[in-house]
Amino acid sequence: MRTLDTNKNEYKEKLDNYIYDCIENYDVELSNDEKIIYFMSEFDRVANYPNNIKHYPNTLDRIDDYMMGLPFNFDFSNYDKLQIVSKLHGVDKIPENKEDSVIENFNKHIAMRILKLHEKLGGK
Repeated sequence: MRTLDTNKNEYKEKLDNYIYDCIENYDVELSNDEKIIYFMSEFDRVANYPNNIKHYPNTLDRIDDYMMGLPFNFDFSNYDKLQIVSKLHGVDKIPENKEDSVIENFNKHIAMRILKLHEKLGGK
């Protein structure tokens, strides 16, 4: 069985495409870079206020919390999270001993990649 390696370029490309597919602005067609900027601007508008920053000092944790409010079209059910992660890794099924970890860390993993993509665009 293949390992669930998240450092391979093939995986990162699939993950990026998943993220781009999930972020939409129904008023305007956005490029992939614009989608990341749009996600971050919506995050700033909705969840990056002083009391939330105090409650979640780490940006990654704030984005994770923001994603629990179901912004955009990211998968949210445990079943769907396992399905998309198995597809991203190119495996038929996530090993049972890893399922809980995958579900628990799904939003944080997405958030981490969005922050990386945003950083590449010059965001902080």
